[in-house]
Amino acid sequence: MAGTPVDVGTGTTITAGTSSWTASLTRVNHSGIERVSLDTSHMGTAAPGAGKFGNRTFVPGDLSDPGTLEIEAFFNPDTEPPVDQVAETWTVTFPLFAGDATPATWAASGFAVSFGFDNGLEELMTIRMDVKLSGNITMVAAA
Repeated sequence: MAGTPVDVGTGTTITAGTSSWTASLTRVNHSGIERVSLDTSHMGTAAPGAGKFGNRTFVPGDLSDPGTLEIEAFFNPDTEPPVDQVAETWTVTFPLFAGDATPATWAASGFAVSFGFDNGLEELMTIRMDVKLSGNITMVAAA
């Protein structure tokens, strides 16, 4: 079996394909993949019986939302945020696990939808940027 089932995120990187945006990451969060559920309940849907509850019926939607990458990093005021850039390929490369020669990656088209920085007294300057993913996420397993 390639890789280990648990590890820390140290070593995770993000590559922006076209803009070449880069930063020293402190956190990467994926909001999650979501698929809509469509209510198929109707006037003839049976009411719950004795010892039963919950009777609405649903079917899964055909499309799923690939989510958003929520990026936190150290702020470099000389690096232009890619908020006005066109969609590009964003690749998350995960840490190399013990025994693997190549790390796992997730890649998808996406575009920055928000960017902000935090600059406090005697605190490290940081940014938070959200990248909305669009279309399929391509996963390449570690090997």
